[in-house]
Amino acid sequence: MEEQQSLSRVQEFTGHMKQAGKSVLKQWGSLIPKEFWAYGQDATREMLLAMRTAVDGAINAIDPESENVPKSAEATKKTRSKRKIDIEG
Repeated sequence: MEEQQSLSRVQEFTGHMKQAGKSVLKQWGSLIPKEFWAYGQDATREMLLAMRTAVDGAINAIDPESENVPKSAEATKKTRSKRKIDIEG
């Protein structure tokens, strides 16, 4: 019985902490402009494209005649999109 009460208290505490975390995230989300998130999304995309370039380069080094792997620079040019983000300062 005592073990069940202890487990119940832990679950209650965990639920409370999750709700508190969600509230904190919601508050920060209301303070940070949408452009910040768009910039972060673009930066993440660019990082992934850079990683793709590194992986494609490694594959091409192993098998230079592979036709399944696009040339990194060409693939990046085709998929990259730029968007201007105004930053006030």
